[in-house]
Amino acid sequence: MNNDIIRHKVLTILAEKSNNNTILSLNGENTGEYTVSFKDIFANIKCSEVEIVNSVSLLLSNKEVYFYNAEFKGLLIEDIGIGAYSTKKYLNIYRNNIFQIIKDIVQIFIPVISMIIALVAVSNNGTKNIDKLETEIQETQLQLTDMQKALNRSGDSKRIYPYLLNESFEQDSLKIR
Repeated sequence: MNNDIIRHKVLTILAEKSNNNTILSLNGENTGEYTVSFKDIFANIKCSEVEIVNSVSLLLSNKEVYFYNAEFKGLLIEDIGIGAYSTKKYLNIYRNNIFQIIKDIVQIFIPVISMIIALVAVSNNGTKNIDKLETEIQETQLQLTDMQKALNRSGDSKRIYPYLLNESFEQDSLKIR
């Protein structure tokens, strides 16, 4: 179980005990018991005792709870701890951590997916360009064959289109006769 969730559960147990005793004291029935034993905490939270003790250490260092060791060993919640419980401090930290992990994963996968899409688009565009070039080459070849046929029909092809033939270009062929 996540440490932040354990911290919130510990604060929940302690805050409920504190709130119950505060209500009783307002009614004149104060029992004076604001502490909760570790035995009760371990019984209410379904995880190992080591995880609970590790999670409680931050609560102790933040002075949200205090260690009680008079009649039994347990914890006592302070006003800061009640504030952390009521604002759901540790649940919000847990949710923010989950959100940050999801955000990091998305920031990794979006560029990768974009690159894959771009590569697919470029490869498809490349094949379209090759097909387009092939059709242009075929059209050009058809135009050349039509020109050659027209040259063959005319009598003096050297005079009309000398550069289409594989012969040298002569200055005399450009003069009008």
